[in-house]
Amino acid sequence: MKPQKWKRLVAAALVAVVTLFTPLTSGTSIQGAQESLPVRTLTLDTSSYRMAPGNIYDFRAKLSGPGLDQSDVRVYSSRDGIASVQRVPGTDKYRITGLREGTTYVKAEIAGVHASIRVDVQNGVKQGGDSSRSISIIPYESSSDGGEESLPVRTLTLDTRSYRMAPGNIYDFRAKLSGPGLNQSDVRVYSSRDGIASVQRVSGTDKYRITGLREGTTYVIAEIAGVHASIRVDVQKGVKQGGDSSRSVSIIPYTDGETIPVQQEEMRAVWVPYMSLDMKNSSDKSEKAFQAKFDAIVSRAKNAGMNTLIVHVRPFGDALYPSKLFPWSHLLTGTQGKDPGYDPLAYMVKATHDAGMEFHAWVNPLRIQITGNPASLSSDNPYTKWIDDPTKPNWTMNFEGKKYYNPGVPAVRDYIVAGIEEIVRGYDVDGVQFDDYFYPTQAASIDSVSYQASGSSMAQLDWRRDNINQLVSAVYSAIKAIDSSVEFGISPQANIQSDWNMGADVRTWSTQSGYVDYICPQIYFNFENTFMPFTKTAQTWRDMVTHPNVKLYFGLGLYKAGSDADGGTWLKSNSIIADQIRAGRDLGVDGFMLYSWEYLAGTQTEKEMQNIKNVL
Repeated sequence: MKPQKWKRLVAAALVAVVTLFTPLTSGTSIQGAQESLPVRTLTLDTSSYRMAPGNIYDFRAKLSGPGLDQSDVRVYSSRDGIASVQRVPGTDKYRITGLREGTTYVKAEIAGVHASIRVDVQNGVKQGGDSSRSISIIPYESSSDGGEESLPVRTLTLDTRSYRMAPGNIYDFRAKLSGPGLNQSDVRVYSSRDGIASVQRVSGTDKYRITGLREGTTYVIAEIAGVHASIRVDVQKGVKQGGDSSRSVSIIPYTDGETIPVQQEEMRAVWVPYMSLDMKNSSDKSEKAFQAKFDAIVSRAKNAGMNTLIVHVRPFGDALYPSKLFPWSHLLTGTQGKDPGYDPLAYMVKATHDAGMEFHAWVNPLRIQITGNPASLSSDNPYTKWIDDPTKPNWTMNFEGKKYYNPGVPAVRDYIVAGIEEIVRGYDVDGVQFDDYFYPTQAASIDSVSYQASGSSMAQLDWRRDNINQLVSAVYSAIKAIDSSVEFGISPQANIQSDWNMGADVRTWSTQSGYVDYICPQIYFNFENTFMPFTKTAQTWRDMVTHPNVKLYFGLGLYKAGSDADGGTWLKSNSIIADQIRAGRDLGVDGFMLYSWEYLAGTQTEKEMQNIKNVL
């Protein structure tokens, strides 16, 4: 499943309301403002559904409020090969038909507002769904002649919807307020059965601590201004502690005035590099050992407030999954090409989704081997097969002992694209990401044979940029042809000139359609950096990324926080990364990615991470 994706695809108007709110009273007004209008809503009467191929399921997409017409509601399936949807004529009902196994999102939209239902199609599954409703606020259009004045939406947000724990365990959650005129001390939080689990506020914060006492089920309820939201807590001996990641957001009405929608959720990602997945030196290289390693990765990222993992799945022209094109990664067994006996990627995608996070597959498109890593290449590695084949001259490049695929050869580009298609077809990934490794040098010698063979009239460096652009465009098109909901992004260096020199035409990707869904420059510099100060560099990228369908994220160097890097300037503050997140929000970027997972915990970054959590 893809539990976070739809939240970022929806318009800023989407609000998932779990507890009903009191609608505004027509005719009331705020001081000095126009008369308020009734709240208009789009309601879906289920939030998810499970069905087998061939089953059908009817749900309602119900409109409430003036000036709305059912025929204006657009309802569609994000992956219509898995389940199709049609309106039942003359009604507000829509019929879903399961077609083949997989997960899709059935989306309803009107007036720029979206809501969605997750539909899981699986052979033999018992048909059923969640009963909670998804309610979205539909804003009125503002008039240019002094029309309705709206107030910011006020919300009570719980950062989990249910939790499982054993007696004696504790669990902290937030009951967060947003909007004017609210005070945390006015929030009342209590347990419906305080003999099963008790709850107390962590003094001076918006956190509340649940303590499991004895087996049973209780509801921890938060209320303010007549609005409630609740968490189901199951206390059971021996249960693995964990909870659902979806948030409960309740609208807190004004006594008068009009509400507007909650802002969409930002990207909060962390990179998981191949070093964090390395099993080759472990005494236990079993499937269970790998799963335990990845479970720890998921848990740490989740506890840190992340919603997306960017996971290295093809670091050296090899694969952490069974591939027909690339050999098994040496990271799993110590030997490239050796089958570990299980599918790591399948488990990683499932574990990430089960934790309520997105999974983006991180691929190095060109890199094969760097400085003896891996120590040797397998017989089925494309490099091994191509290097001595006279029909494949210059299909690979060598530079200072490092090996790369040559994107100047059309057949090599096609091979790389086929590798991405293999991932997107075979796994329920939410995105694919290329990092900053493109041409390793400006030296003409590494690809002179293919350059001469191309017959291009372009200068060699321009030709290289064109090769990378063709590769990027082909990957984007291939992904969208398989599943338009899967995002493709690139994380280049923050230095735009360096990108240009290595063949990465970031200006084109940032300003034109058909290349990427997002771009994430690695701004691993602090505010005091003399060469590329964060503020100036961030503004440069904000000014450059102008295409409305290209999202901008900032890659932030968490690994430098609390260290003596850059002349010790990272030691001057414990809130550098937190301040950079705030700066990104002020610039209107769509989120951030942290490098890397290893630094989400530990003494070096402990204080910085606390400040990061505070801004989340």
